[in-house]
Amino acid sequence: MSKKALAIIKQHNPQTILDVGCGLGYLLSFLKNYDAEGVEISDFAREIAEKRTGKKVYKTFKEIKKKYDLLVFYDSFEHIKDQDEVFKDITRLLNPQGKVIIIMPASDSCTAKILGKYWIEYKQDHVLFYSRKAFKMQLEKYQFKPLLIKSIWKTVTIYYLLSYLSFFHAGFLKKVRSILPIFMLNIPISIPIGQMLVVFEKS
Repeated sequence: MSKKALAIIKQHNPQTILDVGCGLGYLLSFLKNYDAEGVEISDFAREIAEKRTGKKVYKTFKEIKKKYDLLVFYDSFEHIKDQDEVFKDITRLLNPQGKVIIIMPASDSCTAKILGKYWIEYKQDHVLFYSRKAFKMQLEKYQFKPLLIKSIWKTVTIYYLLSYLSFFHAGFLKKVRSILPIFMLNIPISIPIGQMLVVFEKS
């Protein structure tokens, strides 16, 4: 998925990028040719991300004193409870012509509706969910203009998919996972798990 996210980033030709919730630095490692930095609350993940990428990773938004052409929230926005605060931070950190890219769960997706309480995005650490319509209204509330809101497929490995599906058919799928060779388990596939891509800028 990082390569797909990189393709989306390239479309906007940014000079400076902030990867919000950069985790272990997977996406940040693809941004080596950019003036890119990260922010990550986990001390453990932040240390690994800095060693892996050689880029600066902040602990909180409050430490950051510069502005960016692009802010990227890749599977991180749904972890942020205080929406008033995060939109204030976005406003402060974004250059006048800057843009924000978010990839996050879409509660009105077909996948969410079909799977119900078994939807893969219903996780304990996901503290909020938006429909596409609700997030557009949220952007307008905070004086941002949506440029793109659309469904997007997620690229995962076969191992990841089998691990998730084993929640429903544990015995059979765990056996399948154990007999497949490693190279097959690491094959990436794109699936519609119910995410949306949002791109927006200041109004």
